[in-house]
Amino acid sequence: MKKCLMNYLFLCIPLFLIGQGLVWIRLHYVFPSQLSMDVMPIMAERPNICKYQDIPLQHTTDNLLKIVRRGIPRRRTEDLLEKLRSDIPGIALRTSILLGHPEETDAVFEALFDFVKTLHFDRMGVFTYSQKGNRYTYSLADDIPAGVKEQRATSLMELQMGIGEEKNAEKLGKLYKVLFDILEGEHFVGRTESDSPEVDNEVWLDAKNYCVRMGDIANMKITGYGPYDLKGEIEQR
Repeated sequence: MKKCLMNYLFLCIPLFLIGQGLVWIRLHYVFPSQLSMDVMPIMAERPNICKYQDIPLQHTTDNLLKIVRRGIPRRRTEDLLEKLRSDIPGIALRTSILLGHPEETDAVFEALFDFVKTLHFDRMGVFTYSQKGNRYTYSLADDIPAGVKEQRATSLMELQMGIGEEKNAEKLGKLYKVLFDILEGEHFVGRTESDSPEVDNEVWLDAKNYCVRMGDIANMKITGYGPYDLKGEIEQR
């Protein structure tokens, strides 16, 4: 019943909102076991449904995936990510990883590191495990030292930073629609379809040379990049 309801929400709510003049509709925090295959052709075809999917995988080994209630094993997770990329060209995939979980041995972390290195997520958040308030693992010993957790988190984020910079370099000279959110100092700050507010990359526009309103969408040519941010200029017609 729960999965049927989720499928209904994926299919019916976006179709209803399409008629309301909304430019971007974005799906967030979808468990891998609950992502309906029916949503893929809709996301691929509808211009106002963002080609973006936030899937909180948390880990990669089958044992830990079972403990953290992801609902599917690693092989099916990989198949799902491959299908998303093949069925929705240009989709941006975001995930979140939980490090330092009980039973996360050095070998388990190395497998996770290799997984992230291979899958090349567009966006990734990393968190360290805390037993406080976690009803699923309260009976497990929180036996991984805090220093080890932080070291693993730093290592994984450095890997992702390199992946992010590589992906941003590919955007240089290309055009993207950018939705502007705020004016920060001497720059208007916006985001592309591939970026959720507050957690993902930003696009910076020099306020000395342009004037936009918050909520405006403009075609921007990317002229500079870093691991997390892009710089650009509005394409003049």
